[in-house]
Amino acid sequence: MKEPVSTEVDVAIVGAGPAGCAAAMALRRQGRTVALLEKARFPRDKICGDFLTPGCVARLQELGSEEVEAVTPTRLRGMRITFDGTEVLSDFPPARHGWSMSRRSLDAALARRASMMGACLVEELRVENFGREEDGWQWIEGSHPDGARRRWRARLLVEAGGRHGLIGRRLGWRNDDPRLTRYALWSHMENMRGLGDRGEMHVFDGGYVGVAPLQGAADRGLANVTMVLTASRWSRARADIRGYFLDLLRSHPELGRRVADAGLVTPLRGIGPLACSASRLTGDGLAMVGDACGFVDPFTGEGIFMALESARLMAEAVAAGSLDRYESAWRAAFSSKLRLCRLLQIVIARPWLARYVARALGSRKDLADRMVGATGDLFPASSVL
Repeated sequence: MKEPVSTEVDVAIVGAGPAGCAAAMALRRQGRTVALLEKARFPRDKICGDFLTPGCVARLQELGSEEVEAVTPTRLRGMRITFDGTEVLSDFPPARHGWSMSRRSLDAALARRASMMGACLVEELRVENFGREEDGWQWIEGSHPDGARRRWRARLLVEAGGRHGLIGRRLGWRNDDPRLTRYALWSHMENMRGLGDRGEMHVFDGGYVGVAPLQGAADRGLANVTMVLTASRWSRARADIRGYFLDLLRSHPELGRRVADAGLVTPLRGIGPLACSASRLTGDGLAMVGDACGFVDPFTGEGIFMALESARLMAEAVAAGSLDRYESAWRAAFSSKLRLCRLLQIVIARPWLARYVARALGSRKDLADRMVGATGDLFPASSVL
C-alpha cells in the first residue's frame, strides 16, 4: 500500500465538536496552522440534551456566534424540575438566558466558523493511528470511506473526540467511572404539548427525562427528549429499547398526557456508560479537551460549556508555552463542578433523597436559583456545595 503524503501543521485536532472547533478558533487567533479532523460529515446528529447554559451562551458570543445565532436558537429563561409531585421552578438572573438548539445545527455552525477563520476542516476521516517521531513532532493518520489515506505531522496533537476518543483510550489516560454507571436514550419528538421557555428535567425512580423545546416548538411541538437511566433500568430496557422509552414516557405522571400524540422525528439512539475520568490531560505534544477530559452526566446541560472552556484554557497554555499550566487550570476550574454533578447523580439514584431535596428546593426558590445558576455556569459550584 502506498504511504500517504504527510501534511505539516502546528496543531492537529481530532474531533470537530464544540471543544475541537473552539480550540481551532482560539489557536487560529494565535496565527497557528490547524487541521481539524472529523469522522462524520456535517450536518450530523449527536446524542445531547441540546441545552446551552447561560454561561455557555456567553462563551459562544465571545467566540463570535454570528453563524450560531443565524440558526435562531430558542431562548430559555430558567429550568423546571419535577419529582414525585413536587415542582421546582428556577430562573436565570435578569438579562441572562440559556439557549436550546440541536447539536446538528450548533456543531455545523461552529465548524463553519472555524473554517472561515482558516482551520483546515477534514470531514469523513476515520483516525486509525498516531505516534511521536524522533524529532518530537506528533503524527496522526486516518482514512476516508473510499479508502484514501491521509497523514499529518503536528507540533501539538489535541484529542477532542469525546469520551470514546481514540487517543485518550489508547494512552490509557481515560477510564469509565463505575460509581456512576448511566446510559442515555435520545431522540427529537414532535407534537409534544406544553412546551414553554424553560428547560425541563423530570426525575423518576432510576433516572430522569430532559426536555428542551427546539426551533419550531410553537408550530410543531418539537423538542429534544433525552432519557438517562441507571444500570438496573438499562438492563430492563435493552430487550426493547424503543418500547421501553415510549412506555416510560407515556406512563410518566407529568409527561404522559403531553406525549399522547407525539412521535419520534429522529431515530432513537443510545449511548453509555456515560461517566468517565482522566488520569492526565497532557503529555509531550499531546492535550485533551472537552468530554475526553472527564464527564459526569451534567443534569442541566453544562457539558458544552466545559468543552468550550477547556478549549480556551488549553489555547492559553499553548500561548504561554506550558501545557502543564493547562492541566492545573482545568482541574482548578472544574473540580467543584464535577463534585456537584456527582452529588446530583447520587441524589437522583436514591428516591428518598431525591424526594427530600426536591421538597427543599421547591420551598426555597433562592436555593433552587443558586443551584441552577451554578450548574448553568453563572456561579461557582462551591457556592452550592
